[in-house]
This record gives sequence, C-alpha cells and structure tokens, in this order.
Amino acid sequence: MFKRLSSAFKTTGFVDLSAASSNQQRQSAKSSSDQLRPRFAYCRPDLLGLELDGDDERSLASDTVSRPVLVAGDRTALPGFAGYAEAINGGKTQVNEDQSQACQFLLRPTAPNGERADALPDILYGGDCVLSPEQYSELLRASPDCLLATYFAMFDGHAGDGAATYAKQLLQLHLREKLMQVYPLLLERINKPSSETPAAAPAQNGGDSAFIHQPDSLTVSFDQLVIGALESAFIGLDDQICRERTTYRITGGCTALVLLFLADRLYVANAGDTRAVLCQRTGSAQPLSVDLTPYNDRERLQLIASHHPELLHKEFCALQFARRLGRRDLGERVLCRHGCMQGWHYKTVTEEDLLFPLIVGDEKKSRLLATIGVARGFGDHDLRVFDSPIQLKPFLSCVPQVTVVQTAEQDGCEDVLVMATDGLWDVISCEAVAKTVQSCLNQAREAATAANSLTIVAQELVGAARGAWQKPERPGGGGGGSWRLPDGEQASVDDISCFVIPLDLHSRLSRAERQEDGQY
Repeated sequence: MFKRLSSAFKTTGFVDLSAASSNQQRQSAKSSSDQLRPRFAYCRPDLLGLELDGDDERSLASDTVSRPVLVAGDRTALPGFAGYAEAINGGKTQVNEDQSQACQFLLRPTAPNGERADALPDILYGGDCVLSPEQYSELLRASPDCLLATYFAMFDGHAGDGAATYAKQLLQLHLREKLMQVYPLLLERINKPSSETPAAAPAQNGGDSAFIHQPDSLTVSFDQLVIGALESAFIGLDDQICRERTTYRITGGCTALVLLFLADRLYVANAGDTRAVLCQRTGSAQPLSVDLTPYNDRERLQLIASHHPELLHKEFCALQFARRLGRRDLGERVLCRHGCMQGWHYKTVTEEDLLFPLIVGDEKKSRLLATIGVARGFGDHDLRVFDSPIQLKPFLSCVPQVTVVQTAEQDGCEDVLVMATDGLWDVISCEAVAKTVQSCLNQAREAATAANSLTIVAQELVGAARGAWQKPERPGGGGGGSWRLPDGEQASVDDISCFVIPLDLHSRLSRAERQEDGQY
C-alpha cells in the first residue's frame, strides 16, 4: 500500500483516496445494504416550506445544472425570524447531502398527574409554534420553572445523505433528553444568585465562576452541565447510528454544528468543518468555531495513533515531520513532533518514519489516513482506508468542541450569527461575509424590508458562494463552462447551506426570563 500512496504523492504532491475508498466500500456492501430500507426518507429541511410532493421536491432541490438558491418559505418558521438559504452542488452528487434543523424546546417539570399548566408540546417546530418573547413571558407566568432552549443545527453529509438525515431528525431529541436529566440543577443555578454559590476555580471551556454545589461531589457549573448535555447527546446519536446501521440503510457520515441558546448564553458545539461566525454591526467578524480538519485536530489524532499503534497496521507513521521524508533521510536528523507537542524537536529518521504520514496536507487540504478531510462527525462506522484493513472510526470523534458566549454581553441589535457549511467558507472569507451582512442589512433598512432581511442576507451569501455560470471565453475552447465568482476565481461547487441568526431576540428572551424570575 505504501508504494502506491508514495507514488501518488510524489507525482501530484497530494493524494486523496476518499472517493475511491467510498466507492469500494459501497460496492462491497451493495448486496446487503440494498436489502435495508432507510428509517427516514430523504427530503429537504421542513423549514424550507417547499410544500411539494416527493418527486417534485427532489427534482427542484436536485437541479445541479441551474443550482437554484432555495430560501425558507415562511419566515415565522424559524426562531427569531432567522434566515435560511441553500443550493445544491455542481454535480458532485445527485442530491444535496447537507441537512439543517431549527426548533425550540421547553425544559419544564411534569406534574404528578402528568398534566401541565400549558398545552404546548415539548419541542416546537415551525410556524406559530415558535415562541416570541411576549409568548415566552406568558408561558413563564403559567409555568414559572420553564426554560426555553432555541436550537439551530447544520449537518454536512459525505458519501451519502443517510447520517445527515438521521442527525436532522434525532439530535434535538437526544439533546432535550440530556438537558432534562440535569434540569433541576440548571433551574437551581438560574434561581440562585451568584453570591450564594461556593467559591471555586472558573470552569474550563467557557465555564462561569458560579457553581452548583452538591454534597459529597464536585462543584459543577451551569455551563459544565450544558456542555455535558451537548457532548453526551452527540455521543448518544452516534451510538444509535452505529447500532441501527444493521437494521436501516444509513449511508456515509456527516459533520455537525449546533447553536444552542439557553438562558443568557449561546453554546456553539462543533464536530467538523461547518463554521459559525459572529458578524458585528461594526463590520468585524468573530469566528465562534474552529474547522476540525485533520490538520487542526492533529494532537488528538496523533495521541490515538501513538497509544494504539495496532490501529495503523504498520502502514502509517504517527509522527509529524517538518517535511516529506525519503530514503535519503535515513539516519539524518529531521524536525518532528508527536501528539502531546506544540513545538518541534530533532529525531533521527528510522525505517518506521518512512511510512506514509497519519495526516498529510495543511489546513483544508489535509487528509486523515489518506482518506477523509474531516476529523469529527457522525457515522462512517464502516469506512476503511482504500485496499487496507485500517478502520477510520477509531480516529473519527463525534464529541464536539464547545464554545460559550454570553449573549447578554453582546450589544447586538444588529449583530448576527452566520452558520454555514464549508461550501460557503471555502470561497468567501469571514471578513467578506461580515461586510455582505452589513451591506444587506443597510439596504433592507433603507427599503423598509427589515421583516425578511435575514432571509435576504442568507440568499445573498449562498448566491455569492455559488457564483454564476460562465461559458468558455473562446468558442470551441473546450469544456462546458464553470461556476465562477465575480473576480473570475472558481466558485463553490459543493453543497451550500446557510443560517443567518439574530442575537437580539434571544437577548430579549433572556431578559423576559430574568424579569419573570425577579432578577431585574
């Protein structure tokens, strides 16, 4: 195997066997998977409000020739009057493998007789079910101990739509279940003034300095409880996919990005390279997630490889060297580093070091085990290295990195979050997105179209990333044209999905909650 990979790398400078690996595995499993049916039929997100039958919807959403930009059909279907738009890829696959979800769910106690003071369902999807701040205040008067969580999620599928469709349907259920398990502690923390909480070191990963104290146990913060719920929900869904893939047809894998608004905080849980960026009214852009490519997740991947070398079957090297090695380097000293190192040190090169690198390429071009360009996500339980017994799943983590933002501190009447798959970020920078957001919002204000301004922003961003179809400049110049940006550069030919989410409504929800609790 090494000879084939080495030859490919020397010839092209880069090797990507993901397509070959996926094709081989699909062919080998075809006879068994054809006998399984999917649990959830493929469809575009309900928030689009397409209202078409299955064939018409698939035809519209799968038009890889004209690539129409589809937008949320009913602006009241999204919490906070957020905007959403999407476009299919330029022919890479027959369907759009991205999936998205938006909903709100209520955290509240159940009365002993099973009845509640309100008639609302636990999870609110679309239309009139999405609560406004005024409706939330009324709900609090009826159910003072109710907490409202607002949830946006985006899943970028690869090698099939199965895992992304599963995640769209189920992740919010897992998350609400995990939050309900710690609901009494969350409520205790909200109702308890910070001055009454025991002093302790601040929590890691965005934790605050106010803690819930349980006798004979560690002190645990509000943030740590929510982060734990997010992490365990991600793990629970991936475990479910693993179990049910022998019962239902669940193709491929997907990355995942979740934005959860709860109390006066925003939690950004990222497992992959879908990105969330805070675009401020000043025109600045603040990324709230890190693209978890193999390159950016190097330390974790190298530690797994070094602690479990049997996973590599003596075909890959766990160390990272400062340059590609050849036989001429045997016995020479070359800079390298392993998983627990940030810096570099010299190592004398041995035969084992000449194996193909665990991670090859930089940033977005990096590949894990010469196969896949992401390091975290759901699914991919049967993915193997091409022509090798090496499984990818032991290296692919479903556990998200979580960032916490205090929304009460955001002076945010015009600050918005742009949440998009890599089909957008691969061709448009965070700074350019922030400028487009402000330009669109300014135009909407002048045209008095603020009601659907965020939908217009999402549509503009997706259209900008998709670009325009351009034919060859010279007749008979070969090729049928390509998708291009205004400056002539290659536009995105990947699936593109984009939420544009305001911060101000969720700040108002937090204020309503505090007013009902008597904290204002």
